[in-house]
Amino acid sequence: MQATAMTKEQRFVAKDMSRAIRKLHEALGPEAILLSSRKLEDGVEVIALPAGEEPSADSIYAPTSERRSNQRRRTDHIQNQDRLASTNLPLTDDISTPAARLAVSIGEMKNPYSEPSGLEELQRELQQVKHMLEEKVQRQGKHDDIFTRPIQYGLLNRLLDLGFSLEMARPLAEGLDLDDELISATNIENKLAHAWSLCLDRLHAKMPIASEDALINGGIFSFVGPSGSGKTSALIKLATRWLLEHSVEDIAIISVSNETESIHRLSAMTKIPVYLVDKKHTLAERLAQCSMRRLVLIDTSGLKSDAPQHQEDLHYLASLHQLKSFIVLPATGDHRWCKKAIADYLSANTVGCILSNIDQIETIGEIICVLMAHQLPINYLSEGELLPHYIYMPTASELMLTLGDDYSSC
Repeated sequence: MQATAMTKEQRFVAKDMSRAIRKLHEALGPEAILLSSRKLEDGVEVIALPAGEEPSADSIYAPTSERRSNQRRRTDHIQNQDRLASTNLPLTDDISTPAARLAVSIGEMKNPYSEPSGLEELQRELQQVKHMLEEKVQRQGKHDDIFTRPIQYGLLNRLLDLGFSLEMARPLAEGLDLDDELISATNIENKLAHAWSLCLDRLHAKMPIASEDALINGGIFSFVGPSGSGKTSALIKLATRWLLEHSVEDIAIISVSNETESIHRLSAMTKIPVYLVDKKHTLAERLAQCSMRRLVLIDTSGLKSDAPQHQEDLHYLASLHQLKSFIVLPATGDHRWCKKAIADYLSANTVGCILSNIDQIETIGEIICVLMAHQLPINYLSEGELLPHYIYMPTASELMLTLGDDYSSC
C-alpha cells in the first residue's frame, strides 16, 4: 500500500481484485471511495480514498485519459456524491474493465454488520428460509410414495377431478393389488384404464346410500336443513308417494313454518290433515294430536339453527327417541356450505339426508365426498316437479353416474 504526501489517496496492489478489495476495506473501511482500478502485469491495482475525502485534481495515479481541469473534476465529483449519497456506493472513475465492474458490484452489496440491526435481520431471513425448506420437505415426504408410482398418481388426479378431496381420494387410489392384476397389461394406458376400473369398483362399494326405504313402515320424520334447501318440496313428494299405497287417514303433516301455502294446497288436493305450530299450539301438542297416525311428517322450514327460539324446537325434536330426522341438502350447494349445514343440524336421531335439485348439477363428487366423510347416507334424491316419482331411493350405480364418469363402461 502506498500514499502520496499531498493527498490521502492510497494505492493497493494484489494478485486479484478480491484481494485488493479486501486490503482496501481493511485499511480504509467499507465506505471508502474507489477512484480507479486497472490490470498490472503481476496483478491488479486499486486506488481509493478514505470516506469523506475528495480526490486531488492532479492525482499521480489517475489515468491519463481522465485528467481534467481542477474545476471540471470538482464539479463531477460533487455531482457523483449527490447521486450516490442515498446508497453509499463507492465512486469509481474507471469501470471499463471487468475487474473494475466487479469492484463496483461488490461495493453495492449491503454489509449486514454495518448497522446494529443488520445481523438480526439476516438471521430472521435465514430462519424463514429454513422453515420454508422444512415444510417443503415434509410435504414431499408425505406424497413421495404416490409420486413414485405413476398408476396411483394418475388415479389420484382423476378422483380429484371428480371433486373428491385428497383425504378421501388417497385411500381409494392406494392399496390396489396392481402388480398381480396388471400383468397382462402391455402399456401404461392399459394399466391405468384397468386400475381406474378397480378404483371405481372400490368407490361403488363405498357409495353412501341407505340400505332400505326409511318410510316404508311409517313413523315420525322431521325435515331439517338450511333455508331454501328444498325441505317442503321433499316432504310434499314423499307424502303424495305414501298416498299411492296407503290411506289418507294414516298420514298427517305438522308445519313449523311461516310459509304454508304449498302445504295447504297439498291438503286441499289430497285431504291430508295439516297441523300448524303457532302461538296457540306447541310442537308437543301437535305431536300428541297425531299420535294415532302411522306416518307423521314435520316441516321445519321456519326453523333456523342460529335463532334461540328455533334452537329450542330443534333440540326438542332431537330429544324425541321415536323421531327420525332427514337433513335436506341441495346438490347445487358448495361443499363448505354443506359441511356447515351438517354440523348445524346433525343430531342423534339423524338417519340420513335427502339431496334436492339433483337434476340441476352435472356432478356431485364434492358433496358425496362430504357425506362419506360424515358417514351420512343418502335416503332420497329429489328432482323436478312436485310429483311422487321425482323423489326416489338411489342405487350405488346411479350415484356413480352422477359423478360425471361413465361407470358402465368400466
